[in-house]
Amino acid sequence: EALELYQAADQAGAGYPAINGAGICFNELEKPVEALKYFDRAYSLLRDEMLALSSNRAKALTEAGRAEEALQIYDGLMRSAPNDIFRYNRALTVMQMGKYEICIRECDDILSRDPDHHKARFARGFSYLVLGDYERGFHDYECRLKDRLDEPDVELWTGEQDLAGKTILVHAEMGLGDNIMFMRYVPMIVQRGAKVICVLPDSQKFLIDGIPGVEWRNADHSTWPHLDYWVRFMSLAWCFKTMRETIPPPIKLTHRKRLDWCWLNDASRVRKGDLKIGLCWAGNTKSRYDLHRTIALETLAPLFDISGVTFFSLQKDVR
Repeated sequence: EALELYQAADQAGAGYPAINGAGICFNELEKPVEALKYFDRAYSLLRDEMLALSSNRAKALTEAGRAEEALQIYDGLMRSAPNDIFRYNRALTVMQMGKYEICIRECDDILSRDPDHHKARFARGFSYLVLGDYERGFHDYECRLKDRLDEPDVELWTGEQDLAGKTILVHAEMGLGDNIMFMRYVPMIVQRGAKVICVLPDSQKFLIDGIPGVEWRNADHSTWPHLDYWVRFMSLAWCFKTMRETIPPPIKLTHRKRLDWCWLNDASRVRKGDLKIGLCWAGNTKSRYDLHRTIALETLAPLFDISGVTFFSLQKDVR
């Protein structure tokens, strides 16, 4: 009677408990051959669930900054059930540990079987960039998970098309710091004879000050002029085939006179001869990497006792 109930539950999709229960019943009935069929099914099901559980736990350990523990789990998974899901997650873990050459080798292995594995290509590109191989790094970095933008209905500029007499829109896509860093390429576009429209947040209008041939616009299409091409800020390094020797100099930043006054007013209260240091200790709370690039202000507290130094908070959102 119990066997019939377990078999009915199995037919209804009850999963492991029903399958294992049926196997136990066959064992009690001294029918080991039939019992093995059920136990083999139960083992296979439980094994797959345990592999998935182990992988998920390793991923959580990596995100929590416990990469060494995660790596041990991934090594075990690769010995028992090697596949590209585990290998990719292992690649991310060793990358977090600063073992970029190993990450590249892991991603190479994945891409040899699946050239369209964009996440592996991006991870490889990130590792190349950290190691200073910008040519290969920025090539792979184009596989990044790009922010969704309201894209203009014109051709994407790849660095190959002639820009003389053309109008190109350069669209911000990531953080404020990224916009500042990649703004260095905008004068190079102007030098190719283009009129440049930069789509930036209101707070960063000042970035284009002093750059002739460049205009600011917001993300509203109705404010945009006729365009010939467009490109994302973060793609400019690849468009210009940047190498270590060809990194353009940063732009000269301008700022409001009121900020000068605020800074001088604060600085006037500093002891003469003190070293002035600005501190920023936290990133964007919405970033998935916030845990890895934010520290508690209390951690820095011992620094404030150093004589001859005055610290200034540059933190936008204090937490």
